[in-house]
Amino acid sequence: MAGSFNHLKKLRRAGLRGRQWRTRWGFWAVIACAALAAVLLLATTSSPDADVLARVNGEEIRTEDLKALQMRHFGHTRPLGEEQELALFEALLAETLLFQQAEREGYALSPEEAEEEIAAQLASRGYTIDDLKAERERRGLSYERYLEDFRREMAIEAYTDATINVTEEEAREYYDDFAQRYPEADLRPFSMVRASIIAELRERALKDLIEELKQDALIEKFT
Repeated sequence: MAGSFNHLKKLRRAGLRGRQWRTRWGFWAVIACAALAAVLLLATTSSPDADVLARVNGEEIRTEDLKALQMRHFGHTRPLGEEQELALFEALLAETLLFQQAEREGYALSPEEAEEEIAAQLASRGYTIDDLKAERERRGLSYERYLEDFRREMAIEAYTDATINVTEEEAREYYDDFAQRYPEADLRPFSMVRASIIAELRERALKDLIEELKQDALIEKFT
């Protein structure tokens, strides 16, 4: 059955009511970069609970949350290098901020709605929620964690897609500006690099968005 569940890894990239959501490690790498640049830490104290790593606007980030993010993006929970672990932690801080804002603006599905969406996607492939639960249990993984991760990622993707809008004109302006600054460069036609430029501009906008969210955030990091 494990082989049959390879499609489950694609669920977070599947369409929600007809739309395509992109879940890529590159997306979270951008978050990590932005968070590492300047995380707003208003308090650094000892936590009364060793498993609590931080609080973001009162929401706890726990060791199990970090391990769950590691499993999602690396497929294991083996010890990481210090730099990787720090980047993962900062990515989790930024993800929490983005989800909180997505929830405030009404982009988050309820757990029941998220489960209905998962069930519909599974049904289209001939599987059921019970199949998913059994497979998660077989691998020693929590279905509840899967459901919550699915819900959070869908909300963040919906929120950022609605908030970050890079137009064709902006991409063309970026291309033309680059051509003017580097006239000696042998540039490929705009049509060939358009998608890459839009992706780059979206990443920049995402970093800016995270920085804006941090301005109003209370982040407590525990040692």
